[in-house]
Formats: sequence, structure tokens, C-alpha cells
Amino acid sequence: PGGLLGVSHPEEKERLLGTYRERLLGVDHPPESEIRVVRRDGHVRWLRVYSAAIEYGGEPAVQLLCIDNTARKKAEEALRRSEENYRTLAESSPDFIFVIDADLRVKYINTAAGQAVGLTPEEALGRRLDQVFEAPVAEEYAAGILRVMQTGSTTTAERFFRTAHRALWIATTLVPIRSEDGKVRAILGVSRDITERKKAEEQMRAHGEKLEVLVRERTERVRTLERRQAEIEKLAATGRMAARVAHEINNPLAGIRNSFVLIKDAIPSENSYARYVPIILREIDSIAFIVSQMSSLHAPEVGAPSRFPPARSAEEVATLLRRTCEKRGVRLELDLGDGRAAFTMTEPLLRQILYNLILNAIEASPSEGRVSVRTRVLDDGVLLLEVADEGPGIPEENRWKIYEPLFTTKSPGETGGLGLGLPVVKSIIEALKGSIDFECTPGGGTVFRVLIPPDQEGGQAS
Repeated sequence: PGGLLGVSHPEEKERLLGTYRERLLGVDHPPESEIRVVRRDGHVRWLRVYSAAIEYGGEPAVQLLCIDNTARKKAEEALRRSEENYRTLAESSPDFIFVIDADLRVKYINTAAGQAVGLTPEEALGRRLDQVFEAPVAEEYAAGILRVMQTGSTTTAERFFRTAHRALWIATTLVPIRSEDGKVRAILGVSRDITERKKAEEQMRAHGEKLEVLVRERTERVRTLERRQAEIEKLAATGRMAARVAHEINNPLAGIRNSFVLIKDAIPSENSYARYVPIILREIDSIAFIVSQMSSLHAPEVGAPSRFPPARSAEEVATLLRRTCEKRGVRLELDLGDGRAAFTMTEPLLRQILYNLILNAIEASPSEGRVSVRTRVLDDGVLLLEVADEGPGIPEENRWKIYEPLFTTKSPGETGGLGLGLPVVKSIIEALKGSIDFECTPGGGTVFRVLIPPDQEGGQAS
């Protein structure tokens, strides 16, 4: 092969000469091989050489058939470099990259994916999915891979997985790998750990919900303050008007009553109109009571406090309202605890609070109903008052209106149904730095609860 030796690559000459000698000696040798040759312009070409021992002119010889294989070698080299680059990229990627064949066996898995399942790429190679993942995870992956193989379409899905090593959220894209005939032979999968993203989304969602709750609370608080402000302004305006009206009415009313007391004795008992005398006095007293309530709306003065047992005030108010209870068929029950426990405040104000609350409870209760009054001086010196009725309760839509002056749902009664009782009570309690609230029980009835702190000058229970 003198001509071929002359153009062969320096690294190929000894191998080519050795093959030639072996052929001449009859040594068994592969019939084909590849060699490099150098053209005159310096370019290297690849030749596929087929050799066979023959006789030529009665002498042993070697017949060579050379085919230019340069294009194929370049393609193979490019493919090899491409595969190396792909593997380098896959191995350096933090994503989980894997290839699964039609038998659901692992054909390739990168290092990141192996770490996620606790296997090296070599250990995972050739294993079925159920030998790599726990049953639920393997079943989900297998179902997704089979769908892609059947449809030939790329799919992406997010799933939550819990393996023996960790719990994580995974976003997986499955891509079909086709053979030359177009059939899907395997699936390339790329999975990304999105656990931190999911945690961030959950934190954002929780933060958003917290903000919504905060906005609702703040909005409701603003509305409550607006209602409160409107109520205060209305109460102040109504109180000023009521005080002026009451003042103008009270003087002539007192004159009317005094004058009538002087002339009532002049009416003989046998006179046919004598029976109207007590009715007139009672109606004058009723008007005087209404005027007194109207006067109380205008910033009631706390007055000089004294030390007394609240149970005594409750008993006296109950006595005043006994006749009203009898007329309406309502039973009034008192629970006064230790009736000797004393409290320091202005006693007429406590009587006014009790009178209005008990009267409202009586008028709200049905016939044969019961009104319960409870008083306690608590261990911390706070005075507790509770008045409960068995009426229908306060409708939801009216609960925020009940302390508004002149708001009432009652028909005219002894108080005229003016809606002044609760506003008066609330204004007194606020002047005493106390609190009032109510609760409507599901079975019917309402309980009003009042808390009044000890007098700031040092009044305590005893």
C-alpha cells in the first residue's frame, strides 16, 4: 500500500502497515477499518478501508477498497459533542431531568433528580418508576407519561409530592421523544422544585387575607365611629332642644298642678265630676315624668356621690313599678346578692338607670312573662347590673339604633313611647365612665348588662 501509506496520517502509518503485514501472513483480522489521510491541501479525510488477502501474479497480495467516510465521521463527532454538551448542561442544571422509556424504566436521570429520590444516576438507570418513587408518586408520573405517549402532546402540571426524603412542590413538563418512524419511544421530563415559590404564594395569599380582614375591621370601625359621632351629635342637639322645651313646660306645669291642688278640695265628692280629679293629677304627673326625662338628655350632671347599697335602690325602683307589672301580668324577680354591699355614686342616677331598664323590660315582656333584675358589687369594686326580659328580642336591623333619641318600636304606654329611656341611661352611664351592652338570646328575650367603675375619689365595695 505504498500510495496509501504516502498520504496516510502520521499516526495511522504504523497501524496500516501492521494490518497489511498480517493480511499477507494470513493472520485473522477484521475485514474493515478506518484510517485518516492527509490531502495535499492539508485537510484530513476519513476513509473506511475494506481489506482482503488475494493472489496477484502468483504472489500473495492485499486488495483494498477505500470509501470516503469524512461526512459521517463529522456528523458522529458533532453528535458526540452535542451529547456531551447536553449531559454537561443536564448535570449542572438544578432542575430534575430524566428520560423514561415505553416500559416506564429510567433511561437517564441527572444528578439533581437522583438527589431528590436518594439515588445516584447509575443506581437509577434501568429501574422502573415504582422502584424509584413511592407508590402514589410513581402512579402519578406513570399516568402522565402514558398520556403523553398516547397523545404525543407535551404537557405541564404542578403536583405536591412527599418522598421518603422530603416534601416538595414540583412543576413537571413531559416532552415526547420520537424515533425516525415518528412513533413516541420515550419521554423527556423536566421537573422544577417550586416549593419556595409555593410558600411565597401561600404567604402572599395569607397576607392578602389578613389585609382584607384588617380593611374590613377598619372599615367597620370607621362606620361605627361615624354612627357614634352622628349619635352623639343627634343626642346633643336633641338634648339641648329637650332641655329648653322642658324648661319652658316645667314652670307652667308646676303652676297648673299647684293651682289644681288648691281647687280640687273645693270639688264635693258627690259631684259627678269628682271622679276626674285623681285622673287629672295622674296625667299631670305623667307629663312631669316625661319632662324630667327630656331634661336628663342634656348632659346629665353626675352630682355629689354618696355611699349606699345598690340593692336598696333596686328594691325601691321595683316597688314603684309593681303596679305596672300587675297591669301587664309580668312577674318581677330580684337577685340582689349581698344586699349590704355598698357602692359610691350618685344614688338618683342609679335609680334612673334601673327605672328605665326595668320599665323597658316590663313593656317588652309578654303577659305571664318574667323580668329578672340582678345587682352585684364585684370583687374589684365594679357595680354590675343585669336586667333580663322574655320578650321577642331586638331585631338585627334595629340593634344599632336603640340608643338614638326618639327612636322607639313600642306603642305609646306610660312613658308615651318617646324613645328617651335608653338614650338617657346611656348618657348617664357614660358620664360615670361605665359601659352598657345587651345580648339577645336565641330562644327570645334580651339581657341588658351595665358595668359602673368605683367612684374615682376612692369609693370601693364593702
